[in-house]
Amino acid sequence: VVSATSSAMLLLASLSLSLLLCLQEGVLSREAYATLVYSLREGRKESQRTLMYLCSAAVLGQDLARVDPGRDRVAIVAGLSETGRAVLAAWRLVSIDVPAKAERKHALWRLPYDRVLYLDADVVLTPTSRLANVWNLPTDDRLLLRAFAVKGGRPCFNSGFLLLRPTAAARAALALVSSSKGDDDFGERSKTCPGHDQKVLNAAFGADDWAPVPPSQFRILRLGNATRRQLAKVLKRGGQAAPDFDAHHLFFSSTASKYAAAGCDSSSERRGLRSAA
Repeated sequence: VVSATSSAMLLLASLSLSLLLCLQEGVLSREAYATLVYSLREGRKESQRTLMYLCSAAVLGQDLARVDPGRDRVAIVAGLSETGRAVLAAWRLVSIDVPAKAERKHALWRLPYDRVLYLDADVVLTPTSRLANVWNLPTDDRLLLRAFAVKGGRPCFNSGFLLLRPTAAARAALALVSSSKGDDDFGERSKTCPGHDQKVLNAAFGADDWAPVPPSQFRILRLGNATRRQLAKVLKRGGQAAPDFDAHHLFFSSTASKYAAAGCDSSSERRGLRSAA
């Protein structure tokens, strides 16, 4: 059972984020895109890895503003310098304390929207991306989120692309998991899923809480294991070499992303991946 203290803290955090966004921009849309960028250097000059995420998030924000200007774009940020924050001009910024890896996406469920489409900062949209298909997926009160299943037969979803509903039930599920990390039950539910936050989110939201994004409606090409040559081929002319895909997930922990982000600029036409072409 979620303790009264935990519930009160979740409510206070949720209200704080809501108030901050309302003060910044006035009336909110009911749906929003979101991403996450944080630095462990707490306001000092960002590491090369963080700069790559900042660069990619900047391009993602510009692309979202171009293809869907009617929905809000919110970047949850932590530990960034003022220079780093300035890079994210296409996003509304919501500042949080630097989170633990396992809980770095919890703030998504405190955003004051009916639905939020979260994209990892290293997701790159193609020119023909069908984001409208994702928003138009049928929903009901039972489903708390839509996601892509992790390959390999494991009953897990990938936390890099989430269409979620920030409901009280979802926040309660997250609070329950956060308070029971040492329990045997948590270990059983999470051990089949890789990652940090992905492990926790899969423990919080079971098979009845989420449904997959159908590949017929939206497809992501994951490039974590791609070579430099393969990456250049796929991303040639802004992704047009792979017209059947709506987005590419570069995975900045991979070798390929080092080449992709090295020449990153803010040009939407070149998809911010100058060195890969």
